[in-house]
Amino acid sequence: MARNRMPARISTRAILTGAVLFNVVAIGLSEVQRRGLIYRAEEMMIRLDQNRNHETVAQLARLQKTVDELDKQIKDVSLSVASLRIIANVALNVDKAKLATRVADRLNDGRPVVILFDDNAREDRDQNGHIRCGPSTQNGYLGAFVAGGQYTVSYNRLTHQWTGSGPAQSRPSGKDSGSCLQETAIYGPKELGKTITPADAVVLWGAQFKLDGLALLLDGHPVGRVVWGD
Repeated sequence: MARNRMPARISTRAILTGAVLFNVVAIGLSEVQRRGLIYRAEEMMIRLDQNRNHETVAQLARLQKTVDELDKQIKDVSLSVASLRIIANVALNVDKAKLATRVADRLNDGRPVVILFDDNAREDRDQNGHIRCGPSTQNGYLGAFVAGGQYTVSYNRLTHQWTGSGPAQSRPSGKDSGSCLQETAIYGPKELGKTITPADAVVLWGAQFKLDGLALLLDGHPVGRVVWGD
């Protein structure tokens, strides 16, 4: 008896996403890697057309995962490009006070900024070198914040509320990522006990960071920097 063939469940969006990413994946990949990845995709599509079986579907699922990872790499590179643009501004002797003012203006306009904390060996790590997560770690190097972690901060000048999102070290690790789970929290005059504007500090989860140009200072010590993409 002939086996019933299972249709491959792969969306048009996934295929189009892959096609687009193949055209921009030159970032971070060698020519040999790019050709190999494209060859694998073409081979799988031919096999899918000829024999729609579980194995082919599984391979396509793995290919989609690879595409998703490449998409993340491209986004990371975009952030790095933004960082390099800022470093170039500093190298061109842009006044630190002007840089801090640009950050404040951006926040007052309702646009978010990205905070990138510096990595630090003082973080509690497991045997594989990954930063530990969980309630027992929240009193570590940066408290609830993860060294090397990326956070998004925005400010509402009508309510004077600060919204911050990013990995919380007091939360457990994600099953797939292994990184501390994300958290979003809002702090305003009620929680802070007073009104704090971007001219005063950058507020993330109640912590107040002073700006030295684009450097973030906590209790006078540099712990990270502000990055934005325009």
